[in-house]
Amino acid sequence: MSVLIAVAEFERRLMIECTRPGIARACADARAEGKVMDPTCTLTDAQCAKALQRLAADEPVARFTRDYRTARQSFMRVRQSAASA
Repeated sequence: MSVLIAVAEFERRLMIECTRPGIARACADARAEGKVMDPTCTLTDAQCAKALQRLAADEPVARFTRDYRTARQSFMRVRQSAASA
């Protein structure tokens, strides 16, 4: 059984090694096109400020995730960073 576990671990590491260059290339291509690949900065500072106002007004998060066309988690990060600041 331990041999199978070792083989599975080897395959996992091999897949990680093979996918990292592809991900790096995709990120470089996206940056060249002006896209942001970092999930922590999908919103501009102005959008973050507006999101905080809308969160304070108890507006449903789902509504402005559609408006900004981004993930709910982006707004949760904005809320968390504002609470910790």
